[in-house]
Amino acid sequence: MYERSGRILFILFYIQFNIQFNINSLILEVSKNIILDIAKKKKEIGMYKSGDTVSLNREAKHNYFIEDTFEAGIELRGNEIHSIRESGVNLKGSWIDIENSEMLIKGMHISPCRYSNKFDIDENRERKLLMHKNEIRTLASKLKLDGYTLVPLKVYINNKGKCKIQVGLCRGKKLYDKRESAKARAMDMEALRASKRV
Repeated sequence: MYERSGRILFILFYIQFNIQFNINSLILEVSKNIILDIAKKKKEIGMYKSGDTVSLNREAKHNYFIEDTFEAGIELRGNEIHSIRESGVNLKGSWIDIENSEMLIKGMHISPCRYSNKFDIDENRERKLLMHKNEIRTLASKLKLDGYTLVPLKVYINNKGKCKIQVGLCRGKKLYDKRESAKARAMDMEALRASKRV
């Protein structure tokens, strides 16, 4: 009698253990699938990770001679970093001014992210760029004396996951300079095509 009830208890325990194990493995499988779906959606949306270039200012290379480049941080508010990671930033028509020994980027458009609310910050507001005071002073003196211009070249996420902007110290191109650079680009393309044919 005791032996029979012991077997029954063992069988019940074995069934309960198998059911619990199957439920746990099912929960793990479902949670793994959910995590993979979220990662796939983020990839489809275009979330940028560290080391990626988010936005390029293609007009800058066409309109300016880039003499030197600097890295600066951007003062962001609210959901702006999420918008930047979703590639919702546009540098077209933006420029950089130095006012009261502070660098400001003007005309940079950061569109609101998909889960922002209507009380979020203005999309085209002036944003402060973060650099050392000595660097800002030297750039300001070059702007006044030598006739240079500060142009934002690209927005990117650095290796630490921080949003940075590459600032170019530029000199404007004349029309004949633009024609010469277009000619040189066309000649390079023709040489590349000719080398591929041979």
